[in-house]
Amino acid sequence: MKTLQLIDFISVESNLTKDVDLFYLDIPLQTSGLWLQDSSVPSTFNGVDTTQYEVYIRNKDKAIAVDNIGYFKNWVETNEKCELPDGTTFRLTIDNNWDFLEKDSENYYVFTSTLTLVV
Repeated sequence: MKTLQLIDFISVESNLTKDVDLFYLDIPLQTSGLWLQDSSVPSTFNGVDTTQYEVYIRNKDKAIAVDNIGYFKNWVETNEKCELPDGTTFRLTIDNNWDFLEKDSENYYVFTSTLTLVV
């Protein structure tokens, strides 16, 4: 699965709107939201194909960022089986705790974790 397919799926299935609060590559300046890093790491473990993405949440308000983390985590956990229009099925997991990186140059709080796509 390509990253853009994953972004489209998340946008359709969650309340996150692509290019408003869900981003691919880099988040625009002066913008809050969630974005996936472009470089994904495909691997196979015990015959299961997975792809890992670094995922980031950024917001001016720390409490809102934490709420957004909770929303996204809950959304991932409640969607045990995901399906694309072409019939491709997969599962998403968040494999690590969310880590606070630091405030960025625009004074936004930035948190990161790892999103894994399991085919």
